[in-house]
Amino acid sequence: MRRGYKVTRTTFIRGTVILTRILPLIVTISYLLFSIDALAMNPSKRLVSLTIMTDEILWKLTKGNLSKTILSLSPLADNASYSCIAGQISALKKRPNYSIEQIVAMNPDLVLAANFNRPSILKILKESAIKVQLFNSYGSFKDLWRNIFRLGEITGEQAAAKQMVSRLKKRLKLLSAGKKKLNLIGYSSELLFPGKNTSFDEIVNALRHNNIVASINSDHSWVRLSIESLIKMPIDFVIVGLPPNVTKAEMALNISKNMNWRHVPAVKNKKFLFIPNAYLLSLSHCMVDAVEMLHREK
Repeated sequence: MRRGYKVTRTTFIRGTVILTRILPLIVTISYLLFSIDALAMNPSKRLVSLTIMTDEILWKLTKGNLSKTILSLSPLADNASYSCIAGQISALKKRPNYSIEQIVAMNPDLVLAANFNRPSILKILKESAIKVQLFNSYGSFKDLWRNIFRLGEITGEQAAAKQMVSRLKKRLKLLSAGKKKLNLIGYSSELLFPGKNTSFDEIVNALRHNNIVASINSDHSWVRLSIESLIKMPIDFVIVGLPPNVTKAEMALNISKNMNWRHVPAVKNKKFLFIPNAYLLSLSHCMVDAVEMLHREK
């Protein structure tokens, strides 16, 4: 007689528990895969962007032809202190100023946001049944590639996204090798510095240099230092985000007068590397521009 598998009450209960635990995961994965496929087949036609990161990537993906897909960019898209595309987007007039009423009135089929947007806005959008694509990972080049591919799917520009990432990677590869390794630090008037796992750290590491703050404190993304600690650090250069309409000489003079910085040896010796602020702060493809600028500055 053929032996069968005996299903005991304990086996049945264990199997039920396991299924109960993994079923939500299976449903979630299936939903995400379905959503991605649906977006690829039916790209969004009425988009509202609430972050500079998505503003800049959309501008690049659509080759500046935003009007065919984008209802509005973020309010800071025109601000040259923060946006790499400021001054290039006059054809797109609408800016929602993070006003939920204005966003709803535009009747978008998708809103592009990030977890650093105001929680109150995200909550109301969800309650209004407006679809939101939330970007939770940014700051590294791997995050950037994923975000470009995602926006390519959303806009139907998958081929452009693939080409864009390929070109960005090639540009980085050309810069990754080379000169002497330097100890670099980002300028902060308030002594709060970008450390590990920040876009600044990624830009510095792309040239095989050392973000000195990350090397002394690898547990935090942002690190506050004392004046005493700053003075003792073996800093080769201070990387400075240059605001619009401020010259390098003016910025260097301002830093040398700052009581937190004036006794730092690198400042005394005028060891500055200047990058336009919008590029140094960018979470988009402009990070690669920042790497190239840093390479040229040295």
